[in-house]
Amino acid sequence: MKKIISLMLGAAVAISVLIAGAGCAPQKSQAGVVTIGYYDGGYGTAWLDDVIDKYRAETGGEVVYDANSSVLATMESDLRDDNAYDIYISHGIPMERYAASGYLKNLDDLYTEEVSEGVTFEDRVIDSALEVSKYEGHYYKVPYTQGVGGIVYNKTMFEENKWPVPDTYKGLVDLCKTIRDAKIEVEDSYVAPFVWSGNGEEYMWDYLVNEWWAQMVGVDKIEKTVQYESMEVFDPNGNYKEFKQAYSLWYELIAVEKGNSVSGVEGLTKTTSQAAFKNGLAAMIPNAHWIYNEMSSLDLGFEMGFMPTPAAPGTTGETKYNYLVGFGDSIVVSANTPNYEEVKSFLKFLARPESCASFTEKTNGTFLAFDYSSVTIDSSAVTPQAMTFIQSVKDKLETSVSFSTYSSAKISYMTNELMTFPGNQYFYTAAYTNSSSLINGDITPDSVFDYLYSYVQNNWNRWTIMAGLR
Repeated sequence: MKKIISLMLGAAVAISVLIAGAGCAPQKSQAGVVTIGYYDGGYGTAWLDDVIDKYRAETGGEVVYDANSSVLATMESDLRDDNAYDIYISHGIPMERYAASGYLKNLDDLYTEEVSEGVTFEDRVIDSALEVSKYEGHYYKVPYTQGVGGIVYNKTMFEENKWPVPDTYKGLVDLCKTIRDAKIEVEDSYVAPFVWSGNGEEYMWDYLVNEWWAQMVGVDKIEKTVQYESMEVFDPNGNYKEFKQAYSLWYELIAVEKGNSVSGVEGLTKTTSQAAFKNGLAAMIPNAHWIYNEMSSLDLGFEMGFMPTPAAPGTTGETKYNYLVGFGDSIVVSANTPNYEEVKSFLKFLARPESCASFTEKTNGTFLAFDYSSVTIDSSAVTPQAMTFIQSVKDKLETSVSFSTYSSAKISYMTNELMTFPGNQYFYTAAYTNSSSLINGDITPDSVFDYLYSYVQNNWNRWTIMAGLR
């Protein structure tokens, strides 16, 4: 426990230094100078400094940024009052709503311009991101990242103990038993199969559950489901049956078999769960592509990477799927920017392969939402441990069918209520502890999905009114 507390204090110091390093905020609108409001949520600013320095050296253009974690708080009022940065880079930007309000620049011309000879900006954006970057048939955003999530494992621990990487759900269940039975001593306990954040980031399990769902139904059905054409899409005995089955796999693995998690996991935060993983208390952790960067200041002493998601029962596993974590993250441009030509110049520079390489190297494993087929990651620019992790992300992106649950449906972006767990009501920690203020009795897949369907039915009319659909 002392190690965990020490790590938490170290992480807090590192974060405070990073924020202080951002310096004073630039004036939001400056003629001839591109200004960026950047949400720094785990990727750091080293990549942005590097790209800006190279852009400035090549073009003479000036770009400045304000990196902070509260950029979203004033974004809408700044856009409305014409007091905005030229560019915003952040998660959680309601692009469709801002576009409908006239706050964002139409980027159709950017997408037709060449990044290099014969290659347009549209050519550089990954195919799966093109349609979700549009509002009413026009481009209003540049997709930011193409994420990877799922099970991150301690590769060194696996190799030392000769544990196989499972390719089926049964194999994963058997692996967990093998780890439990091994009784490998660490601190005052034994190595557990999993550690996770039950206090704040339980949604990390979504990445695994969503991929099991995709294995069962395919991408087309998921894309149709997240259009939310009627409340019936959430019927647990109808359209939503397979999502419930995917959740049930998690339920049996984690909620039923408590020994598969570190003791007290329901109280762990992001920082303390990562600390437990770093200290070897668990062999695996559900997480996303940003985990290595968040832990990169630590002396890990081991290699980590993503394992392919084991095949769900009844599926062949022949097609691999990758859930695009953070696919709603966006780069948008203020409608009233006085520097649009300079903005386009910088964004085209960002789309270049060499900028993509720099981003991935500086973030230790995150990939921009551009085509990486011509991108070479310089292994000398990162540590060997980081390169192992980066390669695991790259392998998953290149060998999988990528998909997201991002919805461009009006009822979704106007209410912010429609997602796989409606109302952002997750039932991972609640199922693990078998306790919830929302559900009477035991927290089981049946009670969870009956509750969610009832919640949707009770709120559907209100949501359709909010979305202007009736």
